[in-house]
Amino acid sequence: AKLARKYRLRPNARSVLVATVPRDVKVIVDGQERGATFGSAGPEYEDVAREMSVPRSDISAPLLVEHLPPGEHDMILRRECFEDLPVRLAIEVDPNISAPLVYKPFILEPSRGAIEFISEPSGASVTLDGKAVGTAPLILGDLCSGTHDIVMEREGLGRFAGTVEARKNEPVRVARRLRLSLAAFDLRPGVRVEDSFGAALEGSERYNILTERAGISREVSERVRLE
Repeated sequence: AKLARKYRLRPNARSVLVATVPRDVKVIVDGQERGATFGSAGPEYEDVAREMSVPRSDISAPLLVEHLPPGEHDMILRRECFEDLPVRLAIEVDPNISAPLVYKPFILEPSRGAIEFISEPSGASVTLDGKAVGTAPLILGDLCSGTHDIVMEREGLGRFAGTVEARKNEPVRVARRLRLSLAAFDLRPGVRVEDSFGAALEGSERYNILTERAGISREVSERVRLE
């Protein structure tokens, strides 16, 4: 007769439930993205919502982050226009408890700033992240913190393009002198750029040099030379 044996498996990891205010928050644990919160919390969060003085509808449904081994883990909660929220998770495994560890909902703080645009000469059109937003001098408030692409230009007088970092509660000033860009075509073989355009480019901050060696086809080079 065969003997029946029973084995008791001991857990070596534990899952956690993470809810956030607001929703659509990325959950990163030990440098690895484990998903994003979504939806709305159920009735079981009614008491904690009242305790935290937030509407239950503002709390996301809890995201299940599975199989975290015992010990400390670094979690980062991230959403655009909000400050990153770092959290240290202390995971303990209890052989008698297999249910996920439930954390109180995490609240992220909004992070917005302002940028002031000044051009010389004034009157430059301002483009922010690809969208026209007005004419310098100009102050834009309530912008998401982080890096933004900017362009200031005035036809016939010049252009400035670059990036600016918006910071929470810390206005940033962008004051730039507009300069014309120079496109130089040197199609003569063996002529160094320094010899042919050095004097013309002196003092210029931005310029482009197009040659056949830079990937311009011979056909295009010949057409430009003739024109």
